[in-house]
Amino acid sequence: MGANDFRLGVDFGTSNTVAVLRWPDGRVRPLLFDGSPLLTSAVFVGPDGQIAVGRAAVHAARTQPERFEPYPKRCIDDGAVLLGPAGSSTVPVVELIAAVLRRVAEEAARTAGHSVRHAVLTCPAAWAQTRRNSLLAAAHSVFPDVSLVPEPVAAASHFVAVRGGAVPVGSSLLIYDLGAGTFDTSLVRRTADGFEVLAADGLTDAGGLDVDAAMVAFLGTIYADRNAAAWERLNHPVDGADRRLSRALWDDVRTGKELLSNSANVAVHVPLFSDDVPFGREQVEDLAQPIIARTVAVVRAMLRAAGVDAARLSGVYLVGGGSRLPLVGTMLHRALRIAPTTVEQPELVVAEGSLHADRLATKQPPVAVAPARPAMPPAPAGRPPARQPTPNGPVVAPTRNRSRRGATVGVAAIMVVTLLSGQLVADKLGGSSGENGGGDDPGRYAPASAATPIDDCLVGTWRVTNQVAIESVDLDDDGGKEDVEFTGSGAIHRYWPDGRTMLEYGDGISLTARRGGHEYEIVLTGRVTSMITTSGGKIISAQPDADGTRITKADGSEIDRTAMPEDSGSNSSNYQCSDGLLNRSGSGWQSTSEQISRDPDAAA
Repeated sequence: MGANDFRLGVDFGTSNTVAVLRWPDGRVRPLLFDGSPLLTSAVFVGPDGQIAVGRAAVHAARTQPERFEPYPKRCIDDGAVLLGPAGSSTVPVVELIAAVLRRVAEEAARTAGHSVRHAVLTCPAAWAQTRRNSLLAAAHSVFPDVSLVPEPVAAASHFVAVRGGAVPVGSSLLIYDLGAGTFDTSLVRRTADGFEVLAADGLTDAGGLDVDAAMVAFLGTIYADRNAAAWERLNHPVDGADRRLSRALWDDVRTGKELLSNSANVAVHVPLFSDDVPFGREQVEDLAQPIIARTVAVVRAMLRAAGVDAARLSGVYLVGGGSRLPLVGTMLHRALRIAPTTVEQPELVVAEGSLHADRLATKQPPVAVAPARPAMPPAPAGRPPARQPTPNGPVVAPTRNRSRRGATVGVAAIMVVTLLSGQLVADKLGGSSGENGGGDDPGRYAPASAATPIDDCLVGTWRVTNQVAIESVDLDDDGGKEDVEFTGSGAIHRYWPDGRTMLEYGDGISLTARRGGHEYEIVLTGRVTSMITTSGGKIISAQPDADGTRITKADGSEIDRTAMPEDSGSNSSNYQCSDGLLNRSGSGWQSTSEQISRDPDAAA
């Protein structure tokens, strides 16, 4: 058997990469990396320029985190990444991706007994040609012969060729792909020679890692009060010893979550406290529910935009390691009235399916892609979220320069970020320049006849169960700012059919943040009113008016008090509304609300 007789399917993922090798006789098996079919996509660039991949990269990052890039796929638009002390090394993203693929090629050669020439790579259906070209450039530097297949086409091909699913020509299949760090959903239609992608959408901030983060955040509600210093070591490790302990915690959380797919209860060990904390399946599903609800809302919105009734689908196929969570199938079944199809190893589906779909690699039909959503962290109500967690714990919004670590906290230049009528308001202490909504009472609005009707799903009274805003904080008074998450809940939002809306903070709603051993708080009082219209999944706000105060505190001491500013401009935000759940997001913020009543005048 020669090199031309083997074919390699590669699913290069945000957090993990999976590869499947097909022998000339048709046998198929996943490649194993250190005993696992999942190769961590992380890379580490050493002082000598050598690039380590996978577990070796994660291990090296414990002592030199500034040389570590956990998610090279997310950097594909950047061209290059700054790594090393003070960003001393500029590394092309194509080289980072090629390093991951080279590790795959080495394992394939070891398994096959010689190098494998032909590789089929997968990519998101929504990727533009520039991104695809970057991936192809990296792949061509490793493999002599490369094909590219959209991920949902690969998944659909697996559904038919491996699972034996029936998808008649002309009918459609829904692909639900929940990975470790991202979520993608696609609608594919069977054609005479394969599949074509009709529509695609997704979230860049929803995946299995976010469920892990919710579980860790829950543990924080227990142990931060018991020993704040010890929990800080686990949550924000600064040396090698603490990073190893933090990694052990996150690994145990992930393993426990996966075991709950087949068990009712598991125990998670918490280092430094020497405790084994029991987690039940229902408890973890409660933590995961807001995350999965967002993905289901995206699925329903995509189907509506494509004009496809769920009842007409040939099936719903769950792929990606995150889809193992039983709650995923339950919520999709409830929303679509179709029982999803699952597999034992959903993380292998796309890679293996590419080997059945590679004949379509040159055919990439136009894709109807929904507008990109801002990357914001989902979180259970009342618990601090963790954005884009790494194996060593959660990190803040990624920066392309990895050199800065462990800054000292200062309070001189905190940028206050709040949600006023669902829009971002960013005010430096002592001044304002933002956008918000307004009004003293409903009577100040334009009459109903002059207003454009809004989405009927919004009408009613809603309570914010989780509100997240990113603010830039100067942690060491050197003028360089880092993104910090403020979280809170409890505000009341009212929407009238004629477009009137009111956001009520009452006697006080708090947004809090913890960083570097310091506590920050923004206390909002009063209310904000505005007029809105809705179109294409967006809320457009105008005629804002605010009546209230904003107080900023650091370590319990008040450092600023201002009246909420007013702005006459209009602005917009994204929204998803279904089954009594409302998700809204804008540039640097996200909120989740539950409906109290369909009556906008109902008592809160």
